[in-house]
Amino acid sequence: MRLLPIGLLVAANALWGSSYVVAKVAMDAIPPPLLAAMRFTLAAVALWLILLTLDKTRKFPSPADAFRLLGLGAVGIGANGLLGYWGVSLTTATDAALLIVGEVLFTTALSVLLTSDRLTPLRGIGLLIGVAGIVVLVLGGATAPATSAAPNRVLGDLLILAGLAFESAHTVLGTRLTQRYDPLTVLTLTVTGSCMLWLPTIGLYAFGHTPRMPGATAVAGVLYLALVASVACYLVWFSVLQRSGATLGALSLLAQPVVGAALGIMLLGDALTGTTLIGGACVLACLILASIRQSGAGAANGCRNVNAAGVGPSRRS
Repeated sequence: MRLLPIGLLVAANALWGSSYVVAKVAMDAIPPPLLAAMRFTLAAVALWLILLTLDKTRKFPSPADAFRLLGLGAVGIGANGLLGYWGVSLTTATDAALLIVGEVLFTTALSVLLTSDRLTPLRGIGLLIGVAGIVVLVLGGATAPATSAAPNRVLGDLLILAGLAFESAHTVLGTRLTQRYDPLTVLTLTVTGSCMLWLPTIGLYAFGHTPRMPGATAVAGVLYLALVASVACYLVWFSVLQRSGATLGALSLLAQPVVGAALGIMLLGDALTGTTLIGGACVLACLILASIRQSGAGAANGCRNVNAAGVGPSRRS
C-alpha cells in the first residue's frame, strides 16, 4: 500500500519545513552559530547511540573513506550550518523555506559540470525557472522594509544560498561514498565531521561569554532540530526510499517549502507579497520538473544524493 510511504515522506518533509520557524524562534535566545553547534553536536551523539546499538555486522568505511566522510561533513554540514543559520537570522522563515530550491539548482549544475550527468531540456527548463524564483525572492527582499525579525533579507537570502552551495558540493563530491555505505553510517560520520566546527564554537561561547541558560522554548527548539529534523526525519526518509524508490521522495519534497512558507506566514507574521507568491510558484514548478525527470536507479541515487547532506534540509534549518 503506497499511502503509508507517501504519508511518511510527506510528514518528514513537512517536519523539515517547520524547522525554519523553530530555528527563528530559538534564535531569540540562542545566537545562530551556537544554535547550529548545539543542534548538530546533539544529533551526532544520538546517531552514534543508534548506530552502535543496531546490527554490529554492518560494513564500516575504511579509515581513508571515514576521513573523507568526516571532511565532507565539516564542509557540507559545517559551512552550510554556519552560513545558513546566520542567513536565517537575517531573513524570513518563508524565504528560507523557499530557497531550498537552491540545493536542487546547485546540485544539478555541479553534477553536470563535474560528472557525466547531462542537462536535458526538461532539466534545463526547471533550472531556469528555479533561478527565476530565486531572483524574484531576493529582489522582493531588497524592496521590503527591514524588521526586527528580518533585518537584512537580501544578505540573509544570499548567505542561505552560499550555505546550500557548500552542501551541494558535499553532495556531488561525496556521491560515490554515499552509494558505497549504508545511509545511517554515512549520516553519522558526516554529522560527526561537522563537529570539528561545532565543538570549538561551543567552547568559544562557553568561555567567551557569560553562560546563560536558554528558556524552555529555546531548549525545546534545539531538541526538535537535533532529534526530529536531523535524526528521525532522515531515518524515516532513507528507510522509505530504500523500499519505495525515489519518485515518491522527489514528489514529497514539495511539502517542505509549502509547509515552511505557510508556517512562517501564519505563525511569525511573514508578509505574503506578490514576489513571495511568484517566487514560490517558480520554486514549486522547479521541484515538480525535477521530480518528473527522475526515473529508475539513477533517480534513486539522485534523489538520495540531493537530500543526503544535513541538512535537509537542511538539511535543513
